[in-house]
Amino acid sequence: MLLAWAVVESENASSWEYFLLNLQLAIPEISTQATTLISYRDKGLIAACEVLPPTVIRAFCCQHLKENFVTRYGRGLATNFWAIARARSIAQFESAMVALQELKPAAAEYLQNIDPTLWVHVFFPGRRYGHDASNIVESVNSSLKLDRELSIVELLNTIWHKLMGPRFDRYQSASSPGEGVVYTKFCTKTLGESRIWARQNIAQMADLMHGRVTQPNGIVKMVNLESATCSCGNYQENGVPCGHALSCIMSLHLVCYLIPYGRNPYYLSFMS
Repeated sequence: MLLAWAVVESENASSWEYFLLNLQLAIPEISTQATTLISYRDKGLIAACEVLPPTVIRAFCCQHLKENFVTRYGRGLATNFWAIARARSIAQFESAMVALQELKPAAAEYLQNIDPTLWVHVFFPGRRYGHDASNIVESVNSSLKLDRELSIVELLNTIWHKLMGPRFDRYQSASSPGEGVVYTKFCTKTLGESRIWARQNIAQMADLMHGRVTQPNGIVKMVNLESATCSCGNYQENGVPCGHALSCIMSLHLVCYLIPYGRNPYYLSFMS
């Protein structure tokens, strides 16, 4: 869903700074709640990001990174790139990087020079909510392809009318999910999958918030319910407990329930 738009002379630092400053005025929650900004590595945008508050965590679009990478070193290395970008543990990251190093040292060096906290899953300090690319933006751009031929006023008016209906539908869906419905469809599906995995694991709790979970194959994951994190990387993706976290919750004879937390619909707490 398109949240904000502007007409500017070009994509430069000045235009991006204008947009980002006004974005904070239009959506003030950006300055008070953790927000993830996914973008490509445009120099003007990178410079303009200095005006963003510390609550905004920047991330690079992995699709753009991948295209630049394979243009330099060949499309045959695309699989290696994604193995590195989507690594959910340091061990996975190091193994994938070693594999690339053996294939093409220059390609590995190229990726090593890009700050991993901006694109590698395991090092990213925030939540990406299932998105490692800005592809959804490209989809919106495609839907506006013909509208761009309009005059500025007509263009802005057309975008607004296109968004009014979908925004209202989403508002209604979020405000009134239905009688007896506690979670969103996404959250319900994710929790259902997590429960299946949870039943197969063995959880050992150090205290009420920290646990060690052993999978049937012997792999061990560490869970922190207080910070909503798991060493598998799935819990912190969007705040919905993974199978390991649910193993800990169930071992404590607790159930998770949804509570309102700003605009984040997936903040979960626990009760006996």
